[in-house]
Amino acid sequence: MKIIPQTPHMPVLRTDFSDDAMWQTVCDAMAKSYHEFALEIGEEDFDVTLAFISDPEYSGITPEQVLALIPLYAKRTFIVLSESFGHSCIFIVDHTTIIKPEHPVLAMNLEADEGVYTKRGYTFRLLPSEVAAMEINLTVLNMGFRDFSKSVDEDGIFRGFQH
Repeated sequence: MKIIPQTPHMPVLRTDFSDDAMWQTVCDAMAKSYHEFALEIGEEDFDVTLAFISDPEYSGITPEQVLALIPLYAKRTFIVLSESFGHSCIFIVDHTTIIKPEHPVLAMNLEADEGVYTKRGYTFRLLPSEVAAMEINLTVLNMGFRDFSKSVDEDGIFRGFQH
């Protein structure tokens, strides 16, 4: 299986190909979250900075397999030893996303931290409407994966910080 491609924007990987219309609905909801986030913070609008990857080669792969297909970021002091994947997180649209009523997307941490909530490969789910808030805050280093993962509801889904 080929490695997950490097993209200029945070990747959204499709691993369930059972319902093309629902995949499009989830993608549209994630894209709409950028407009809603901009309104929430008083901005005019934000460009969608996600890279949607829909390749049947990734059909049915597990989060563990996804992690194995992402190049490691290795560094020794300030010298980069291998090329970075370039993103601290990947969003996965899997079977659970497709079949659950709220369509919670799986977020996976890609940073190599050993904290409970920030260990490489740690996952939690979030609503598509929260994707922009997470992606933008991670990208500008305003917040970390831990900030979001510690704020999930009892069912393991992040629905925003207002709850």
